[in-house]
Amino acid sequence: MNKLNPTVSVVIATLGGAQLSKTIATINAGSLVPGEILVCIPDQYSENLKNIEAPNIRVIATSFIGQVAQRAEGFRQAKEPLVMQLDDDVLIAPDALEMMTRYLLSLGRGHVIGPAIYNLITNEPLTKIDIGVSGFFHNLYASIVGGLPWGLRRMGALSRIGACGGVDPRFCGVEVFATDW
Repeated sequence: MNKLNPTVSVVIATLGGAQLSKTIATINAGSLVPGEILVCIPDQYSENLKNIEAPNIRVIATSFIGQVAQRAEGFRQAKEPLVMQLDDDVLIAPDALEMMTRYLLSLGRGHVIGPAIYNLITNEPLTKIDIGVSGFFHNLYASIVGGLPWGLRRMGALSRIGACGGVDPRFCGVEVFATDW
């Protein structure tokens, strides 16, 4: 049986779409259940949460619309020392929160950690480094326009203009991959 973990808050900015209940269910079915899930929703959409219930849910009704502002309000009100931001339509693996928490605690203060994200239907990573002809053109664009290194060296890189090189988990070779961003 999973226990609530009083070290983790999860902040979800939402308008209360149908996918939210499944997202919350996957979080609460995991090997580490957060102490609180802050569901940040504009006042005028709060009726969309009438069927959302769990002992660790805290609804934060905001007077504004906008994911960034809603999420910021959730961060301000989070009570736990570790805070995870999650979109309302993301399903996480049963051990994802536990693994990320463990890695983050091992790294110490001043660090951020995030998961590799996969398409649920195709099981392909959302961030992919293409190879072959299409890879050549993606590399050319990333290098010329984004100022990123060529090929796999762009994974996790941050250019002088602020472009970020995505991380393709198929080419990492490690469980935790350090990035510049």
